[in-house]
Amino acid sequence: MSPISIAIAGATGELGVPMTKVLLSELFFPEKINPVVVLSRNPESKKAQELKALGAEIALFSEPFDPAVFKGIDVFLSVLGESLSLEERNRNAKAAADGGVKVYIPSEFGFDHRNMGFHHGLWDRKTAHERYSHTLGIKVVSIYNGMFIEAAFMAVYGADLTNRVYTSVGSPSHKFTVVSEEDIARSTARVAILAAENPNSVPDIVRLHGQSISFHDMATAVSRESGELVEVKGLGYDEFKERLFRASPGGANGNTEDYVRLFEGTSTVSDFSQENENELVNPGQSLWKWTTIEDYARATKGRLRQHY
Repeated sequence: MSPISIAIAGATGELGVPMTKVLLSELFFPEKINPVVVLSRNPESKKAQELKALGAEIALFSEPFDPAVFKGIDVFLSVLGESLSLEERNRNAKAAADGGVKVYIPSEFGFDHRNMGFHHGLWDRKTAHERYSHTLGIKVVSIYNGMFIEAAFMAVYGADLTNRVYTSVGSPSHKFTVVSEEDIARSTARVAILAAENPNSVPDIVRLHGQSISFHDMATAVSRESGELVEVKGLGYDEFKERLFRASPGGANGNTEDYVRLFEGTSTVSDFSQENENELVNPGQSLWKWTTIEDYARATKGRLRQHY
């Protein structure tokens, strides 16, 4: 098989950098993916030049995209941030389709918000954009990975690293899916390759599952490696939800981190252990081993840092 070509928007962002580095790793580049085209507003930026040094091609773009940017590109991957409007998302996807792209992977990479049971401006935009993208006549694959392992230990999601207190919304024993940044990137590369070669081989919705964990599991893993006790607390789920909705009626402008904490405590959208596409992207873990929180705690010796 000839290598596929990928254009990535948002490549110099928080998720974009590790994503692009994996696309350019020996696992995929140049045998399976080539070229990797970074769409950048500032091609001379330090991050863009670092990716260029790894083998990426850098293309200047300004929104809305010119369809000519996508000439010869098989897959358009977006990891653009939350602030992007619905109109911008739709224009970018249409430009990619008009430019001849075969596969579009929109910027999702989180919990499966389709069944969350409440509204929020960000996820309403993503849902509307996904619906629009499916009218463009190209393969669209949305990827959901639950929580990033690295983000699970952020203060905004309840992990007070300084005082060693982890606070869940709902029971601290409730399980939710986590996947590491690197595993998300590897899986995305695999989805891109498979879908470009045969669109029917990949479902429109791909769920990834690295590990099911709870706040108790997080504390145990960190305590084991650091030798320091981590206290675990739980906030009442219904009370937290009521207070959140009261502060932001309709959810239009609500704090996304607080809503993610609700996701963590809701089984229907947070635990992908029984329904995922792991075997599609990484059959029998033959391509890589899924990272666990124990791996993450071990690698940092339990001395975690705020990742973002």
